[in-house]
Amino acid sequence: MSELRSRPAIVLRSTVCGDCGAQPGHPCYPACSSRWAPEIPTFAGVPGLPPGHAAATAWEWMDRLPAGWSPVPAWGRDGWDLGDWPYVVVVHYNPPTTDCAQVYAVATYIEGDLEAHAFTTRTERDAETDDIAICQWRHNSTGPADLSAYDDNIAPEHRGPAHLDRLLDPTDGASDA
Repeated sequence: MSELRSRPAIVLRSTVCGDCGAQPGHPCYPACSSRWAPEIPTFAGVPGLPPGHAAATAWEWMDRLPAGWSPVPAWGRDGWDLGDWPYVVVVHYNPPTTDCAQVYAVATYIEGDLEAHAFTTRTERDAETDDIAICQWRHNSTGPADLSAYDDNIAPEHRGPAHLDRLLDPTDGASDA
């Protein structure tokens, strides 16, 4: 069980094939990809993620997500694309409302590799998602046209979850996120 810390960085990569012991990039992949043994973190109260390389596609991986995890296709006030489906997918975990131990998580699926982070508040989780979105928008040039080149100068409307209330009120920043 991974320890829950503020902004933990846990990178998950398939290490070896369970049958032949081959390293990533070996010719047996993807023929034996379902036998690769990635180290998948678990956080108290958060259902584990399915192995990334065990799924043939990101669509199949998303279909296998346990309850509480859901894909996040858009981010920011205007709902800019988050990720680069089906190659890069961002998913959030929201605890059940009856859960006393509130744990929020974000994970990215990048062509079968997984990275996961768990937090004690939704605000911390959403701040991590802001960072993921900004990095991807800069890398892929798919985000807001007026995205700042400097992290300390990101406009509030470029941060936080996309939802209809924010879109209908263009004066709204990310304060309600």
